[in-house]
Amino acid sequence: MTSTNKVFGLLESPQIQRWKKASAVKKLKTISDFPRLEVWNYDACEEHEVPTPTCSSRKCGGELYMHQKKTAVYSYMGKHTIVASSTGTGKSPSALATLALVHHYGEEVRCVAIVPSTAVLQWEAEIKRWTPGFTVEKIPPKTHKKVRLETYAKPWNILVIGYHAFSKDFANVVKCGAKQSIVDDVDPILDHRNATHNAIVSLTRTCDLNIVMNATISSMRAEQVYSATNLIGGSSIWGSMTNFTRNYIKKDKVWVTNRKGEKVRTFQTVGYKNLKDMMSKLRPMLIRYSYEDIADDLNIPDVVPQEVMLEMSPAQKRKMQELQSGVRTVLNNKGMPTAQKSINALTLYAYANQITSGIFALKTSDGGFEPDSAQASPKADWLMNKLTGEWKNEKVIVYVKYKGSHLALSERFKKAGIGYSIISGAITDPQERQAEIDRFWNDPDTKVILISRSGERSLNLQNARITVVYDQIVNPGVFTQVAGRSRRVGSNHGSVFLISLIMEDTHEERIPLALASRQAFQDYVYDEAQDPDDNGTYLFQKLTPDQLLKLLAP
Repeated sequence: MTSTNKVFGLLESPQIQRWKKASAVKKLKTISDFPRLEVWNYDACEEHEVPTPTCSSRKCGGELYMHQKKTAVYSYMGKHTIVASSTGTGKSPSALATLALVHHYGEEVRCVAIVPSTAVLQWEAEIKRWTPGFTVEKIPPKTHKKVRLETYAKPWNILVIGYHAFSKDFANVVKCGAKQSIVDDVDPILDHRNATHNAIVSLTRTCDLNIVMNATISSMRAEQVYSATNLIGGSSIWGSMTNFTRNYIKKDKVWVTNRKGEKVRTFQTVGYKNLKDMMSKLRPMLIRYSYEDIADDLNIPDVVPQEVMLEMSPAQKRKMQELQSGVRTVLNNKGMPTAQKSINALTLYAYANQITSGIFALKTSDGGFEPDSAQASPKADWLMNKLTGEWKNEKVIVYVKYKGSHLALSERFKKAGIGYSIISGAITDPQERQAEIDRFWNDPDTKVILISRSGERSLNLQNARITVVYDQIVNPGVFTQVAGRSRRVGSNHGSVFLISLIMEDTHEERIPLALASRQAFQDYVYDEAQDPDDNGTYLFQKLTPDQLLKLLAP
């Protein structure tokens, strides 16, 4: 069955289970009989003679790449699928192609696409770009309840709705007769106790076909794997969460100090077990293509990581020494309750990042920022030298984690006459957010886009060649997402640069090691080439308060 590149005849073979048909698809190099999809856009826009992936208006269509065809067929045959391909490989068109296949075979398409609230307009644009034959409706943030209820009752093919709105209205959405679901960027809802998570489960249980998309599943903890599969009805293969924990998670009894200062024994996760069994149950629901898997299929630029080491200013050194002294005090306080130590660790870590970014030195008495302070940040100075020098003709993405970094850099850009866009949590209006993105794409004078946590996902910024990580990242999933804003299908760049600004002799030097250690689970569960020991004891990769504190003051 796997020796042929013709797969659609399998659909007429009732003796073969659908998941086995889907599994066969993953083993094929090509699919020669992929149909011409009636609702798909194969044409160029008015500005181009041929379909152009980097089309600034994002209206050009085009053929699906082979890995997208295989993902679409796999999702269609498997019915309940986690699409875990790397960021920028075109998961959204793959999901839309799955719906196009549903339509091709004469089935009704009535799909609810549940996405981050900030991505509602972008998803609407993607649907109109790739599947103009479908009718699409959207529920942007702050839509009045009456309008929402009227929209649910309309004869749409695809309804795009944000997490928050869906959580409020899920009972009404369930009643609208949805037959398919797409859930995008599920990281924020990977707690099976989360209200939005359970609302989505109530919908997916009623649907014939469910797709969950997540590029960073490789950095999930085991408990989150349970939640991700639960979203597509996969919890039945694990049983209850209690049963899942018993079978796959290793716990040891440890002594901890509770809020009352009392020593008590509790269970703490220390590793995993039975990973072969976990893989065997997960893989029939999972399809994943890395950049390396599709290198021969399409042009995905290589990522060239660079670490730029910078020396702290005298003022930064003094502040960091004071901070490290405080960190050691907390570390050495054996009687401090774990909960309080956790709060202290996060607070100290946030302040350490303010020191390394230079924010502390730029604050004025009125709460503003003075960009020309004698104690200005070496990071900001380095970035400004690049933007006004060798990068003056480049489009540059700058990732910042803190509001202070946004404000300080914005002031520097204004004074230097550098055009910039901002995607941050402060911009809640979808139209305003889209306008910021469009300006970065289309305005030649807008050289920089500042993105924060709210912009690390669901942004297509492949017109940029350079990404600067200004505030350092400990979470490997976030790091992958930030890199993926420019490393995407349709980039004209042979390589993109991911530049991390690192202050010497600080925790930032040790973050790469933390990132590497927390990727361990990926190599043993999600990579199909791996064959882990059934009694694997790989460490549970989540930084404890003590680990975070030791990162600050080893």
